[in-house]
Amino acid sequence: MTEIQLYDQVRIVTSRFEGDGVVAGMRGYVVEKFADGEFEVEVSDPATGETVALLTVRPGDVER
Repeated sequence: MTEIQLYDQVRIVTSRFEGDGVVAGMRGYVVEKFADGEFEVEVSDPATGETVALLTVRPGDVER
């Protein structure tokens, strides 16, 4: 499996972010990669392009 990189599109695979308006299956883009292995992911509304949430996620929270 290829390592997730900056600017990759990823799919949220956890319900951990439902309080932020993000449910499993939603897609976002990696906008920052941290030294500890976590990522900053921006999830946007596909219809409007507006940001729904900016999340710090663990590698297991997302998949390519």
